[in-house]
Amino acid sequence: MKDLSARQKLPLNFVTTYVKTQGYVALSVPNGRSWNVELSIALGSYSEAKLNNGWPEFASDNNLEVGDVCIFKLLDRPEVSFEVFIFRVGEYDCQLWSQGDNATSASKVKGDVRVKTELTELNRNQNQNQNLEVNP
Repeated sequence: MKDLSARQKLPLNFVTTYVKTQGYVALSVPNGRSWNVELSIALGSYSEAKLNNGWPEFASDNNLEVGDVCIFKLLDRPEVSFEVFIFRVGEYDCQLWSQGDNATSASKVKGDVRVKTELTELNRNQNQNQNLEVNP
């Protein structure tokens, strides 16, 4: 684990709208493992929502590194629970994303970068087909 904070901020607007209360929440990953993590909400001159106690264990147990992306899905349960999906974004991938369409070597493109490129090509083809249909 590199340079990870002992806490993780969450979007305040989301937390105050959908969670509304602080205390311990359950974080689970798709393989079924779960952790109890403290959610704190501070309102006032410096407002924020963050995961505190238990977050370092979650981050360590899931080998989170700087650049990884966590998607929190609020589950419909009586207790506040999130399913967390983790996407690994290595330093190499970040460099490719920053290059945009200049990253043309198929052997160097991996993961989501290739999907983005394929979707871009699909959109271009659809636009060309629409143009052909509109302008016979």
